[in-house]
Parts: sequence; structure tokens; C-alpha cells
Amino acid sequence: MVELYCTPDGNFPHNPEPLKEHLGELCNQVLSHKADFGIVVDPDVDRLAFVDEKGEMFGEEYTLVACADYVLSKRIRQYGL
Repeated sequence: MVELYCTPDGNFPHNPEPLKEHLGELCNQVLSHKADFGIVVDPDVDRLAFVDEKGEMFGEEYTLVACADYVLSKRIRQYGL
């Protein structure tokens, strides 16, 4: 695990919103460490985005949909819906 900017002091080296234009260093770190993925949240942790192993962003607008799809797929199998 490689942490970037995890000191909870309210200081951010860039705009803290998890948008593609702010995630260059995270994308580079995922690639340089050959990581499986990167995770980024905004300061109040109500938005989540991922960076895949290729350094490409899987944006916050998709994470809720992906999580809901996963949970619903388990419920459908569990209850036979």
C-alpha cells in the first residue's frame, strides 16, 4: 500500500475533488508501483473514484452504480428474484 496525502491537516497539494484533472500523481503512482488499483476520496469522503492498473480513472459517477449492481446481483441470487 502506498499512501498519498493522507495527513488529516486540511492542507491539500492540489484541488481535493476526485476528478481526472487532479489525479495525475495517483495515476502515475499506480503505474510506477505496478499496483492493481488506486483509490481516491474527497475530503468529506462522500465521493469515491478508482484508478485502474493502466492508470485510467474509473470516475465517481460510476462507483455508486457499480456497487449497487454488485449488491443487487447478490440479492437477486440470494432471493431468486
